[in-house]
Amino acid sequence: MGWTRTTRLVALGAALAATLTACGSGGSSSDTVRPGTGPTAEATPMASQAPADPKAPVADTVAGLDAFAAAFWKASAKPGQNLVFSPLSISYAFAMLRAGAKGDTAAQLDKAFGFPAGVAQAFNALTEGLITSTAPPTAAPQPSADSDPPPAPPVVTIANALFAQQGYPLLPDFQQTLAGQYGSAVQPTDFANQQAALAAINHWADVHTAGRIKEILNQLDAATRLVIINAVYLKASWTRAFSDAGSRDFKAASGTVQVPMMKREDEDLGYAKGSTWQSVTLPYFGDRLAMRVILPTGSATPADLMTAHVLEAAGKTKTAAVNVTMPSWDFASDLDLKSLLPDLGITDVFSDSKSDLSAITAVEKLFASQAVHKANITVDRLGTVASAVTAIGVSATAARIPTVPPIEFTVDRPFVFEIVDTKTGALLFTGSVANPAAK
Repeated sequence: MGWTRTTRLVALGAALAATLTACGSGGSSSDTVRPGTGPTAEATPMASQAPADPKAPVADTVAGLDAFAAAFWKASAKPGQNLVFSPLSISYAFAMLRAGAKGDTAAQLDKAFGFPAGVAQAFNALTEGLITSTAPPTAAPQPSADSDPPPAPPVVTIANALFAQQGYPLLPDFQQTLAGQYGSAVQPTDFANQQAALAAINHWADVHTAGRIKEILNQLDAATRLVIINAVYLKASWTRAFSDAGSRDFKAASGTVQVPMMKREDEDLGYAKGSTWQSVTLPYFGDRLAMRVILPTGSATPADLMTAHVLEAAGKTKTAAVNVTMPSWDFASDLDLKSLLPDLGITDVFSDSKSDLSAITAVEKLFASQAVHKANITVDRLGTVASAVTAIGVSATAARIPTVPPIEFTVDRPFVFEIVDTKTGALLFTGSVANPAAK
């Protein structure tokens, strides 16, 4: 078909679905993800990714992730409601879009996400350091209720794809950046056949999240030209399983509720505290990944803790003996990124008159018309499973002294959680729990 230089619509459909589930035995969610079974169709092939640059600005990119996470939490959190999202997945998708942006559009993305020069190389290096497999994850039945499987090495997969209108003239530099730095192969798609295009995109998400995320987008604009999509999947066991602590009181904003609790006692863990908070770092098997639980103290709330300063300070731990008692939880978030990201200064990319995505194609003007984010999380005593998909549719320790009593860390009020890469500090998932009993 011919392409004109008229202004056309670009639908930016960024949809994130994140699931954190226990690695499970009795009391675990029935939809726990494990290797072995899952979608039978083959995954979209990945492009051949370039070797990581050892000089890539990984530290600067990670600092940007932290700042974005804190700012996005404040823009999206609602009082008394649970929240979960993946800063890593959202940033991956918008970094790929950034490869096609120029002018003020590029500058706004750089500022909001903290993207340094060389961000594509940084995400390439992060991918190389984090992933345990380039194959899509697969699901398997959870163990029987009376079994307590030993911890297994974590599974982390990161996948990217570029669904493009058949015959669409992408500029070489944009295509090469997505292929070489993000491993994102071009998947020719007929967006005029909306049903088939949605089926292909949602199938990709289904495969790359082991069947956890079956629908990322439910509609596409008629002028859609591209969909950029990222999936982050994590399955990790605690180094040592929690034991059942029964039901206890949790001081939710709406009142005290009874929730299932789990505990680990007299254990050497990373611990930090500030004037309005305390935190404990719970390592996953393999010690590369960890969950950090940040608990307000005094009259502080989770909103007071979601700052780049507190997130950074919570990671500066000292080893201490800690008794941890915390709830299991299971809930979901559904966020409209198009309405939230302008609060972070991202406006031009959503404007048909101001957007500059001219590094994607030279044949027409593009802008983002859609951006959504879906997430859910389940945590219990054996570990964590997390998967996140972001789709962007472009259309027109030290030894302790035994005599020191353990620190009591009881999570009985709203709190913040993070899942981090302990080597780079990269923030894979974060959120806050206002009421563990709420879905």
